[in-house]
Amino acid sequence: RQTRGRGREVTGTTNRIPFEDASDLLASARACVTWVVDGRPHLEPSRVLEANGRFLVGVDGPGPGPEVDEVVIVIDEGVLFFDLRAMHVRGRPIPPAVPPDDGHSWFEVEPTKVTCWDYGRLRMDDESD
Repeated sequence: RQTRGRGREVTGTTNRIPFEDASDLLASARACVTWVVDGRPHLEPSRVLEANGRFLVGVDGPGPGPEVDEVVIVIDEGVLFFDLRAMHVRGRPIPPAVPPDDGHSWFEVEPTKVTCWDYGRLRMDDESD
């Protein structure tokens, strides 16, 4: 470990950003959702909307069935290292209160973990922050 200014310990670097700084990724065409059925991963390109801390996911094929306990949403953008940004949402799928009527199969994801990162904002990570 190193110290930086006023004796604060530096534990490494981080590229983590708050959800609010990554929410523009929701409009990306590079969104997908995955879940496991019969021990095999199932992956679908998706459309993702967010409201009040919940995520609404639309897929072209059938959504996860009642036997699916967890889904993972990944949305990313960028090609070069410092352009890479992403959002990773892990959660429980539930039927939506009011699904949009646009031809997609919609389900809601009640998140258990949301992680966002941006390599363009790589910085030192202080233990006290």
